[in-house]
Formats: sequence, C-alpha cells, structure tokens
Amino acid sequence: MIATVGAAVLAEAAIKAVVDRPLTQAEVLASPLLGTDHHPFPSGHVAGTGALLGIIAVCIGAGRSRTMRALLTALVFTGVLIVAYSRLYLGLHWLTDVVGGALLAVLFVILGDVALRMRRRPVWAAAHPTGIRRGHS
Repeated sequence: MIATVGAAVLAEAAIKAVVDRPLTQAEVLASPLLGTDHHPFPSGHVAGTGALLGIIAVCIGAGRSRTMRALLTALVFTGVLIVAYSRLYLGLHWLTDVVGGALLAVLFVILGDVALRMRRRPVWAAAHPTGIRRGHS
C-alpha cells in the first residue's frame, strides 16, 4: 500500500514540475495561502485518495467474489468522485486536473495490483507457468 500511494504522489509531483498550467480564479485569490510554487495539474488530492482507496480495495478484494469486488470498486469510485467534486466546487482545480489525478491513481493501483499478484504467486508456478512441476507426482 505504501509503495502504491508513495509512487502515485511522487509521479504527481514530477508531473506538476513539468506541466505549468494557469491557476483558476479561486487559486489566484488563495495564492497567499497556497504558496507561489502551487501547480494544480494533476490534482494531488484526487490522485492520493484514489491510490489509497484503490489499493486498499485491491487488498480487501483479493480472493473475494466478483460481487464483492464490484462493490469495492463502486465505493472507491464514489470516494474519488466526492473528492474530485469538492475540488471543482471550491474552484481549486479545473476538470482536467481532477481527471488527470484520477487517471494517475488508476495507473498506480493497477501497478500495485500486478505487484501484489506477482508476490502471491508460488515460486514454482513462476518457474513452470503450466503449474506442473516436473519430476513430482
């Protein structure tokens, strides 16, 4: 979990350093509070929340039914949507900022899921993809 969220936050910071997008009017008014180095794309709130909730759902949903995984996905989606809406409602981000943050979260949750699946896989299964160990009956 820590690696997934940490990687998403680091990627978000790297993207912010590269992309210089204009601030919204609310951000301009709040700039004394936000600081002069504030870059809104992608939304760190959405990326962090999405990565955290997403990887928690992946861990909880491992080995569960399709219905349970769908419910967890809906809960993650709802949580991210609430955070994204709040950022838009407050005028602190453009729609592209929150979409970018959500896509960044999706990317790192997928990478975290793949890493967890690889870790759960038995060593002999990695050596023999068919699942048949040679020389054993």
